[in-house]
Amino acid sequence: MLNFMRRSVVFGIVLLVSACSQLPDVRNRDVPTAMFLFFEKDSDKFQPDSEPLLAEAAAFLTQYDNTAVKIVSHIAKDENPGTDADQLDRRRSIAVMNALVALGVQQARIKASEVGLKESLVEQTAEPDHSIDRRVDLLFGIM
Repeated sequence: MLNFMRRSVVFGIVLLVSACSQLPDVRNRDVPTAMFLFFEKDSDKFQPDSEPLLAEAAAFLTQYDNTAVKIVSHIAKDENPGTDADQLDRRRSIAVMNALVALGVQQARIKASEVGLKESLVEQTAEPDHSIDRRVDLLFGIM
């Protein structure tokens, strides 16, 4: 049930982002605006249910050569962020970037960034569930 609620909140945010963005289509197909990959606590390993989304993102990016993706990595308040040299959000963005490259996406079309605790979604929910902030956002656009 908790997983469903978390996904519902994220879906609502995706709809909001989609409504606000005016991205052009690519070869008569709408560009997805965002996907969210979730991680285990204190880990840079994404959850198994995020793997199909990662494969879908890679397939889209390899099929349409004028698309790009920005990886935005987050951590939750209940996590150990690590040392400056080994920040958890940085490890997450690298893990996703490496997975996309392994699936055939050109590294030049990937931009990775980390925001740590700055863009928390848990504060926008009625019942705090920190797992929603253990995520990487994949933000798509046109090159």
